[in-house]
Amino acid sequence: MSVTSQALVIVDDFSVPFSQRITAGSYVDSMSGAFLGGERDLEMSVLSNPLAQPLDVTITGSQLAVISNGFQTLSTLKLQYDAQGDEAGNTGVNKFLTNSTGILGLSGNVKVTIKFLGGNDANVAVNGFIRNGGGVIASASAVRPISAINGNVELDFGPIAAGQAGSLTLEFAADRSGDYAIEGIEAVPEPASMIALGAGILAMARKRRSK
Repeated sequence: MSVTSQALVIVDDFSVPFSQRITAGSYVDSMSGAFLGGERDLEMSVLSNPLAQPLDVTITGSQLAVISNGFQTLSTLKLQYDAQGDEAGNTGVNKFLTNSTGILGLSGNVKVTIKFLGGNDANVAVNGFIRNGGGVIASASAVRPISAINGNVELDFGPIAAGQAGSLTLEFAADRSGDYAIEGIEAVPEPASMIALGAGILAMARKRRSK
């Protein structure tokens, strides 16, 4: 008897292109497409920029997102996935993402993998949030160190009840001046029943071996 996970869920394969450059403040935009939930909301924020160097975000449309911080630039990038139509798609200085009230369809033990391209020249902190309406119901954090051989970062959000996940937000914060690239984002929701069944099978196997 075997225990299997649900099929892999593609959160974002970066097949929908985007390009923007800013030197100060924040910029928000929304895109419809084959994303988890049907919509990708993107927020670029420059936190510190003493030399007025640009923050560039380019999604090529061919499975690659490239984030480039100019010299001494410190910034964050947020990617939010939710139901289509929940955001107005406002752009400009001091605009921020709003919280979704849609349903993503993620349930069970939700793990999200961010596939970083090798050769990044910065440490990148990743903070993830799953929300129901305006409230955070699960969060996870990890750091992709500059020295990492394996580029992938996994966020384990733990068990999520069916119908509770309204939006998934991922926040990326690199070192000052740091550049990095992401090849894709995937989720593997493992059903809670399967997890419990797996634990039971392992316990039975151990009990047989001890006899």
